[in-house]
Amino acid sequence: MTPWLTVGELLTERLRRSVRDPAARRARIIQTLELIGLRKRRSRPPSELSGGQRQRVACPGDHRPAQGAAVRRPHRALDVSLAATVLRLIRDLRRELGITVLFVTHDLGVARIIADRIAVMYLGRLVEWARPTR
Repeated sequence: MTPWLTVGELLTERLRRSVRDPAARRARIIQTLELIGLRKRRSRPPSELSGGQRQRVACPGDHRPAQGAAVRRPHRALDVSLAATVLRLIRDLRRELGITVLFVTHDLGVARIIADRIAVMYLGRLVEWARPTR
């Protein structure tokens, strides 16, 4: 994250190319921050966010609850309870916004929380494909 920009400015930069209209961009940012529970933090710099709040701003993007459509291991450096919270957030946002997330993991337990479908690869080849059991 860029420390001199506020959370709202960071998200504005990410959306500048895909959402040209400033009013639509502002509305998208407010909606996104509300979805991830951080609307009141819009004018704050990242340094004032907790670790979990920073993760929520840094994960999902162009429609992005907050930044990247291909989520890259948002749970990696988090403690277990915070990781579970972030993974549930991704799952819920995916459902609410109707977005597709390509989530790469070696942990099938994590995949089960997030996925509608799981593909298992071995040596670069798809070897199994199934819906997770809940």
